[in-house]
Amino acid sequence: MTPELKEYLNTFFRYRPEGNGNLRKFNRPFKWQNVEKDLDLINSLNPTLVLDIGCGDNRYKSLVNNLIGIDIVYNPLVDIVGDFTNLDFQDNSVDAIIAYGSINFGDEELIVKQLQEVYRVLRKDGIICFRGSSGERKFMYKWTEKKCYKFTKQFNFKLLEKPQIIFRLNNKGELNEKWEDRRSQRDQNNPTVSRSLTRLWWTWQKVEE
Repeated sequence: MTPELKEYLNTFFRYRPEGNGNLRKFNRPFKWQNVEKDLDLINSLNPTLVLDIGCGDNRYKSLVNNLIGIDIVYNPLVDIVGDFTNLDFQDNSVDAIIAYGSINFGDEELIVKQLQEVYRVLRKDGIICFRGSSGERKFMYKWTEKKCYKFTKQFNFKLLEKPQIIFRLNNKGELNEKWEDRRSQRDQNNPTVSRSLTRLWWTWQKVEE
């Protein structure tokens, strides 16, 4: 990870104790489609170890059994602050991984290193619930269906759920088609800046090598 990327992540995703946005997000864990579906699937595995890579405020900690939240950016709710390319877990020890918008920054070389590391720690038949941005933005890796299928083949993953477009939900759990990314507008002091309302979502399973 380059120093510039690390500085960007620490700036954009910095912990803001002075605001109430963290509490709002923590109390609304299902702000994207299919999150509840993913968590139900993970819990159905009766997992002994689950990693939430890029957990932010660790909002799924109370909803998933034996979950450890990891993030590169400091937050008092994070269990481990660390790099996704060097996870301090044994090979084949993790039942499931949540990667929501976290393996989504830097160039393809960094993406491959992060995927190699999650593959290493994931046990056979373990799953990765993945969400990626397909928007154009500095420092952000643009996920596409083609790239999903490329890495599916490269790592010999099985697609339990094929890539599909999902939407952000409002406070009532409904599609929020009028959502504006005010955080990006505020941080960049530009009212025209906005992240996409949609994401790509899929589920991988590690199979025999």
